[in-house]
Amino acid sequence: MHPILTEMVVRERIADLDRQSRGIILPDGRRVTLRELRREDRGSLADLFSRLSPDSRRNRFLAAKPRITGPELDHLSDVGHPAHRAEAALNESDGSLVGVCRYVADPEHPAVGEVAIAVADDFQNQGIGHALAWRTLARARANGVTLLTATTLRENTKARALLNRFGFRICSASGCDLELCLDVGGGEPPLARPAQDRENRLDGPV
Repeated sequence: MHPILTEMVVRERIADLDRQSRGIILPDGRRVTLRELRREDRGSLADLFSRLSPDSRRNRFLAAKPRITGPELDHLSDVGHPAHRAEAALNESDGSLVGVCRYVADPEHPAVGEVAIAVADDFQNQGIGHALAWRTLARARANGVTLLTATTLRENTKARALLNRFGFRICSASGCDLELCLDVGGGEPPLARPAQDRENRLDGPV
């Protein structure tokens, strides 16, 4: 594809994602809004971490994580540029952040991005992870990422099932950790877009 046409397609995809910042209804009836994470969400990221259970923290950070530091929050909120973008889910009843999915590009290999996701325990199994992952993967691909990776614990079967639905496959293993990869450089692999009805009700357990 001609470079100018490629740039136009990228802009159209990103604009389409931005237009999709809208409220959705979870299977249990609660409502959340999906939008891109912003730098000013730093405090909300700290609140989300505080409401994660020890198991959820371990699944996200691959080790016990009793606290999060200021520099770590600075990094997690340093979003909004092609090398680091993130999608957020907010509880419409109180505005709290209940889920985040992000990709971070490798500084030395900008076409390679690592994906990570976290959802508050009381909002898990409602399809939020699936919806956030779909938006994140679409945005990563639009920004020129051709290889996506994700590292998860062997025991984290929910994360592995979610990643498998998007086409990720195990590419390496070390101890308790598995690295899964998704090559999106060879074309347009199908993304498992979350099913929604006419009222924007999510239909999915992940």
